[in-house]
Amino acid sequence: MDYWSASLVRAVREAQAAGEVRPELDADQVGWELGCLLAGANDAHVVHPDRPGGDRARRAIRERLDSAATTPSAR
Repeated sequence: MDYWSASLVRAVREAQAAGEVRPELDADQVGWELGCLLAGANDAHVVHPDRPGGDRARRAIRERLDSAATTPSAR
């Protein structure tokens, strides 16, 4: 779990260094939020594989990434 969380934070920092994520954002916070969204998506799928949890999770993750991005996606 620690490695996974650290990987998400590292990815956010790398995206900041590449100019893809706003530099003023707290990388630890964004990584934590993404980890929570991903864990929630996994839990929802395990408990209710027949419900649209995956679609909701994708939308939530996309919205969080768009809000962090220097240029939101063209979706």
